[in-house]
Amino acid sequence: MEIELNVFNLGHLAAMTLGLASGLVLFYFSFKHNPSLFPLSLGQLSLFGALMVNFLIITQLLYHFPPLYRFGNVFAFIYVPLPYLYLRLHLSNRRFQWTDLVHFIPWLIYVIDFWPSFMLSNEEKLRMILLEDAAAMNNFNQSRFFPPGFYPIVRALFVNAYWIAQIVLLKKWFQSRARMSTKEKIWWRWIVTMTTFQFFLFFPFYISLFWANPLLSYHMVNSVGSLILLVSSMMVFFYPSVLYYQLPQKKRVLKTGSSTEPELTNGHPPDFPENPELAKTLEEKLSENNRFLNIRYSIHDFADDTGLPAYQISHYLNQHLQMTFVDFVNKKRIKYCVEQFESGRFVAFSMDAVAKECGFNNRNSFTKAFQKFQGTSPSDFRKIIIKKSDRKSGIIKA
Repeated sequence: MEIELNVFNLGHLAAMTLGLASGLVLFYFSFKHNPSLFPLSLGQLSLFGALMVNFLIITQLLYHFPPLYRFGNVFAFIYVPLPYLYLRLHLSNRRFQWTDLVHFIPWLIYVIDFWPSFMLSNEEKLRMILLEDAAAMNNFNQSRFFPPGFYPIVRALFVNAYWIAQIVLLKKWFQSRARMSTKEKIWWRWIVTMTTFQFFLFFPFYISLFWANPLLSYHMVNSVGSLILLVSSMMVFFYPSVLYYQLPQKKRVLKTGSSTEPELTNGHPPDFPENPELAKTLEEKLSENNRFLNIRYSIHDFADDTGLPAYQISHYLNQHLQMTFVDFVNKKRIKYCVEQFESGRFVAFSMDAVAKECGFNNRNSFTKAFQKFQGTSPSDFRKIIIKKSDRKSGIIKA
C-alpha cells in the first residue's frame, strides 16, 4: 500500500516529526528546569499521538497497525485540558498536582466506554478497519453508554470551554501587568498566537451544524492540529526562551542593604530604593575579566556571576537606570570601543572585526548600538578620531 505524498500528508508528517521531538525536549526540561512545562510537553506528545492515528487513517496504513484502532480520541481527550493546565501552572509557577487529574475525567469515561473495542483482537479490529473510510471511521459509534455522535460533540464543547477559560486567565494576567519585560512580551505574543489557533479546533464543529459536511470538518480540525503542533514545535527550537521562561512568582530577593528580604507580589519584584553600591557592584562585575566582551553573555550568566536573581537585576536596571540588560552590556561595549578607537588600536580594523572585538554578533547590531550611545556611526567616529590624531601630529590632509 503506497502513501500519496501530497502537501496535506507532508504537512502532517512534518508536524508529527517536530511534535514528537519538541515534546520529548519539553518533557526533559519540565523535570530539569521548569515544572510548569509538563502539561505543555504532554500536550505536544498527545497531539502527536492523535495526528499519528489520523495520518494512519487517511493513508489507510492503519491496516498495518490495528492495535491503534480507536486510539485517536484517547489522545485527543488527553490533549483537551492541557493548554489550559499549562497556562495555569505557568502563571502560578507551580508543579502539576494530583488534583489536576480531575480535568481528565472525560478521558477516563471515554476509555471505560470503549474498553471492549480496545480489547478486541487484531483480527477483529482489522475487519472493522476494512469496512470504513476516514470520515466513516471517525463517526462510527461503538459506545456502550451514549448515542451515536456523542463524543465529537462533547470533545468540541470541552475544547470550547477550556479555550474560554484560557481567555479569562490571559485577560486577568494582562490587566495585572503595568509593564511587561521583553521576555514577557515575547511569551505573550506566543501564547496569544497559540490560543488563536486553538479557536479553530472547535469552530469547525459549529460550522458543521449549519453546513453538513463531516469530512470537511474532520480535515479542518486535523489540519489546525497539525498547524498548532508545527508552530509550537518551531517556537521550542528557534525561540526556546519563550517556553523555558518562568514568570517570577513568590520568590525572595537578596538583601540590598535592608534588613528584610521582600517577596514578589503578583509576579512583580518589589520597588526598592536606588542603591549606588549595587549599581557600582553590577558595573564592576560586568567589567571583571571583560565579561561584557563575551558575545553570548546573557543576564542568566550575569546572575550566576553576581549571585543576584536575574529578575532582580532586570528590575533594578529598568527602575533606576532606565535600560534593559542588553543596553547595560552594550553601553559598556561601546565605551570600550571608543577607548580603543582613541588609543589607535582599531584604526586598521574592518568594522566587522571591530564588532566582534567589542562583543557583538554582527556589524548591524554593533552600528545600531554605537549610534544609540554615541549619536554617530562607528565609521564616522573613527574618521573624526583619525583627523584629530593627524592634527596633533601636524599632518594636514587635503
